[in-house]
Amino acid sequence: MENAAKDIALILPEARRRIESAWRDGRHWNYQGWQDRLIGNGLLRTLSERLIWRFVGPQSEAVVAMPRDGGLVDHAGVRCPVPGPDWTVHLWHPLDSPATTVAAWRERLARQTIQQPFIQAWRPVYVVTDAELATQSYSNRFAAHILEQAPVMAILKKRGWTAYNRSMHGNNAEHERVRLILPHHGVAPSSGSPALARACRTSRRRSAAPPSTPSSPRTVSPSSRSIPRPGCRTRCPCPSMQCLPARSARRCTTSTA
Repeated sequence: MENAAKDIALILPEARRRIESAWRDGRHWNYQGWQDRLIGNGLLRTLSERLIWRFVGPQSEAVVAMPRDGGLVDHAGVRCPVPGPDWTVHLWHPLDSPATTVAAWRERLARQTIQQPFIQAWRPVYVVTDAELATQSYSNRFAAHILEQAPVMAILKKRGWTAYNRSMHGNNAEHERVRLILPHHGVAPSSGSPALARACRTSRRRSAAPPSTPSSPRTVSPSSRSIPRPGCRTRCPCPSMQCLPARSARRCTTSTA
């Protein structure tokens, strides 16, 4: 039993991380594969049954539901038809539904005291601004914040960014930037010095088809959520729950656009 408990303690966090990364990686499952791997597996079912899923049919029809008692229920608790074998399953994101539907899901989770394995229904949504649509390849929403290097680098690396500590002797050009690769979206968001949050830039990747615009919600929201927030305490009510301590950041008065 002790060995089994240790195995579970190792497997569950990794499984949670892999499921959560489905947004960023564009991962989805066919319905039967989802049933076999995430619902049929007793251990992974403890995660999957507390998450909201989006089922997409061959004609692009979509159903948003949660697994419950061997079936699927929507935000009102109404049973949904069982998807066919040609349907695909995606991890639902608040961007996939109107605000009223998102609010209904939040109310249902709160009413039934369902604690999700990671932030989903309350996940922060970063709407693309007019300024970002105009610039296309970069965003200034995180510019002009000075952060402590050590905690920032630790958080960025944990969230999948390629990042290098800057030394007093300088770094080569490759190490000057921190970068998050989003191959499914065909872009690679990057930023300047981790000590000073400059404009977050988005470059196209040759190895994947580029999106309609680099500053799309599907690239802005996952990458923006990964950037540590200055000015938040470690235990704060903000949605990310993994913010930097307030003492580790201060507002810079100079523009670094």
